[in-house]
This record gives sequence, structure tokens and C-alpha cells, in this order.
Amino acid sequence: MIKLGNVEFNENELQELYANGKKFIVQFRAIYQVFYSKNMGFYANKIYNEYGKLPLTKKGRYFMGNAKFVNDLLGKELVVD
Repeated sequence: MIKLGNVEFNENELQELYANGKKFIVQFRAIYQVFYSKNMGFYANKIYNEYGKLPLTKKGRYFMGNAKFVNDLLGKELVVD
């Protein structure tokens, strides 16, 4: 199991999502960008925190998507592929 943010993934599941271009995790009030390195494997960096407004997802839930998904969710251009 691989833990990114507070989400646990099966390695095969994560490889498939990453290969399909889903490189962003949206979880509660945070957005993480997923990276892959031969040496480090999969890891994620927090790139955005939502303050003051409603959360992006319900607590304990998450979405994975591409840059267009994240930008559409936020209503602004935050990330690019």
C-alpha cells in the first residue's frame, strides 16, 4: 500500500490512474500533485489549500483527476499538464 496525502492506494491501482493522466488528488480542503520517480516511487506534494470556503470534498472522500478537472473544480487555472 502507498499512502499519498491521507489516501491509501494499491500500487497497481495508482500506476493505472497515473498512466491515464490522473495526477492530482483532491481531498477535503487540499489538492496534491502526484509524481513518480524510479528512485522514490510514487509521492505527492500539496499544491493548494482551500481556506474559509466550503471544503472541496466531504471529509474522508477524495477524487483523482487531471489538470482540467482541478482547474474546472476551482474555477481558475491553477495547474497545467
